[in-house]
Amino acid sequence: MHEVGLAGSILKISLEAVGDSGAEKITSVRVKIGKYSGVEPESLRFAFDALSRDTLAEKAELVVDVPATVLQCGSCSAEYQTEDFPFLCNVCNRYCSKILHGSEFEIISLEVE
Repeated sequence: MHEVGLAGSILKISLEAVGDSGAEKITSVRVKIGKYSGVEPESLRFAFDALSRDTLAEKAELVVDVPATVLQCGSCSAEYQTEDFPFLCNVCNRYCSKILHGSEFEIISLEVE
């Protein structure tokens, strides 16, 4: 389960970002996880909760934003949104598409006290 490694990275980055700011605790961490990133949000939350024990992020909420999936057709270059797989271009009706948004994984923000 690679979510444990990802949760560890989120925790490390969050704690480093807070650093010597004087914050007493991290109350939430907001991440953006695309539907096609290969990351299971519930497993990530579980791992983050376990790894954050006895740190400034203990009991911090891991908020997951899932952006719309935006694709670009490799045949006609049209950009379109869909959540349905296989990706079928709504302009030329072909299956070849590139994911422009929907495979990202990034930390968006931290809230601290």
